[in-house]
Amino acid sequence: MARREKHVSDAGTHNQINPGTKIEGSVHATESIRLDGQMTGDLHCDGKVVIGPEGAVEGNVLCQQLDVYGQITGDVIAKEMVMLRSSAKLEGSIQTQALSIESGATFEGSCTMQTKHAS
Repeated sequence: MARREKHVSDAGTHNQINPGTKIEGSVHATESIRLDGQMTGDLHCDGKVVIGPEGAVEGNVLCQQLDVYGQITGDVIAKEMVMLRSSAKLEGSIQTQALSIESGATFEGSCTMQTKHAS
């Protein structure tokens, strides 16, 4: 019997790293990613990155948008926005267009606000 292949759209899909997972090395994702595990290495994402409450990154993060509930030790470049939630801890520099820091979040480092260039 011939097997039929289904085409599944990538629209709306994302990657998830669950608690208890440890990654050593760089990760490159074309879709959004949520990290609830531990990562040592750089994270590059063409979409949104969410670092969950149990998530931790020791390395640099490059993405469109960043939403942090957990910890990052490293530099961040988010082309659009960085949101540090009340449980977030970030140690490093931030480059972004918009920054939101909730009461209780910890940020130790520097921030460079970049303007949006007209195309």
